[in-house]
Amino acid sequence: MGYINTFEEWFTKHFIPEVKQYCSNNNLAYKALLILDNAPGHPVRIADIDPQIKVVFLPPNTTSLLQPMDQGVIASFKAYYLRRTFSQAVKANENDGMELRDFWKSYNILQCVKNIATSWDEPSESSTSTDQPNVDEITTDIVHLANRLPDIAVTTDDIDDLLSSHSQELTDEDLIELEAQVQKEALESQEIASSISDSENNLH
Repeated sequence: MGYINTFEEWFTKHFIPEVKQYCSNNNLAYKALLILDNAPGHPVRIADIDPQIKVVFLPPNTTSLLQPMDQGVIASFKAYYLRRTFSQAVKANENDGMELRDFWKSYNILQCVKNIATSWDEPSESSTSTDQPNVDEITTDIVHLANRLPDIAVTTDDIDDLLSSHSQELTDEDLIELEAQVQKEALESQEIASSISDSENNLH
């Protein structure tokens, strides 16, 4: 539960003291409203920590309706990520003869994180919900890429369904497992690199 404890630490050691200081500096009564989404990392119990801080949780499954980031930038990010991943699958197939099933078997968390980092930089900072044509263009690119793979028949509706299916938030257990996998794969990569380096040194 480290993720939850981190948020609680921020709430008690940073948010509350800074609100108190702000209210004091501006001659305001110490009272505040904190609005949160219902992400697993936002524990309900923080509402009971300070009676002067009212914590309100947004209803489930309303993030995309209430938060502009979800309407534009995040929607674009998901599409960019999927396009990048399919592009790698196509490259692996056309250059190395790797089938799609084998590509997914070899696709690990470390590769996923790298793709996330690259894809996040692609959407424009000015993206809003009015940028839907841009997402549509990316979706079309994904369809073309997917259909270059053998025995694959993908439509725009398929991609839309796939993108929308990724709106479920991760649980605490999911986050912990992902972090553990990333660390394990990073360690394995370091060990492989070290082994190669040792082998090269032995040759000399």
